Amino acid sequence: MTENERAAAIAREEELKSSAWKTVVNGGAQTRRFLNTHDSAWMAVDTLLELDPLELEAFRGELERICSIIEKFPKRALPSKGIFSFLFGLIFGRS
Repeated sequence: MTENERAAAIAREEELKSSAWKTVVNGGAQTRRFLNTHDSAWMAVDTLLELDPLELEAFRGELERICSIIEKFPKRALPSKGIFSFLFGLIFGRS
């Protein structure tokens, strides 16, 4: 990643935190950067593992809700890499 790409990514992250993600961030949600590395993926997973069981159950319920919405759309191949693909694979046994 070039310095310009990195600056653009950071600017986009800040934009999302102050707009689309504002409500959840203000409610206490944390963001993590996925850098397309195992370490950054495990940092996100470790954050989930540190949650209290009730919070983790709420997160699982939200993922199931999202999956039920996705299932209504025509089937397309899931991305082969990325943090959400990784997390869905861990939680729902998809590869």
